Amino acid sequence: MVLVDRANYGRLRPVMQAIEADPRLELQTVVAGTMVLERFGSAAEVLRQDGLTLAGRVYMELEGNTPATMAKSIGLGIMEFTNEFQRLEPEVVVVIGDRYEALGAAVAAAYMNLTLVHIQGGEVSGSIDESTRHAITKFAHYHFPSTGRAAEFLVRMGERPETILGVGCPSSDLARTLDLDSIEDDVNTIGSGALIDLSQPYLLTLFHPTTTEYGDEATQMCAVLETLEAVAMPTILLWPNIDAGSDHISKEIRSFRSRAPRPWLRVVTNLQPEPYLRVLARSACAVG
Repeated sequence: MVLVDRANYGRLRPVMQAIEADPRLELQTVVAGTMVLERFGSAAEVLRQDGLTLAGRVYMELEGNTPATMAKSIGLGIMEFTNEFQRLEPEVVVVIGDRYEALGAAVAAAYMNLTLVHIQGGEVSGSIDESTRHAITKFAHYHFPSTGRAAEFLVRMGERPETILGVGCPSSDLARTLDLDSIEDDVNTIGSGALIDLSQPYLLTLFHPTTTEYGDEATQMCAVLETLEAVAMPTILLWPNIDAGSDHISKEIRSFRSRAPRPWLRVVTNLQPEPYLRVLARSACAVG
């Protein structure tokens, strides 16, 4: 199992727990990307808290947050994932989604003749993520799309129908078993800024850079923050991912907070899967 960012674990945890519970299977988890970076909340440590074992860590992110460093990071990821796959000798490699880090793992697995399983392929987003997602699809041997529409796209892309198993997004299993209405202090013990009363209406805001629009992130984030200030509704703002342009977004957030007190704003680096679902379910609106 390859996990490359914070959202991966939230979607794949039910799958990982099912593998752990099956005596016929052995789960080996390799974490990479922001999962291993302390400034993103060291999300890999959440696995340990949940009783899961880490089989390996891949450090592949080059500093700079530019399109060039993203491209170079993919190359580094291919080399480092190759080393881990040689060491662990997995029979099956599972990746999810459309991250460039996952592309590095997919290329390494495919060229090492390892069976590659891709979850959430076939979706259309219109950005570089879509290109990455489709590229992973062509490397993969088995596909687990989240929707019937995505499954149809996979067939149209030339994938054999018998290799496509539509089971829905794994995170739905987590959502079904979680008490989304429970009132817990999911944000006020982490992050910084105003205290948020989760029993009252609030906004959940998350803004990631779009790689194909590199250079416009500061202007876009400024517009988001100015709009949020005009509304002045209690707001939980999550930190952006590591993609090209994220430094521009982070800088704009820091500048916005430093210019004046914002009694309605709380900034949080990372939310674990259950708290994120609870916060999202109770929010008046998700902005991003």
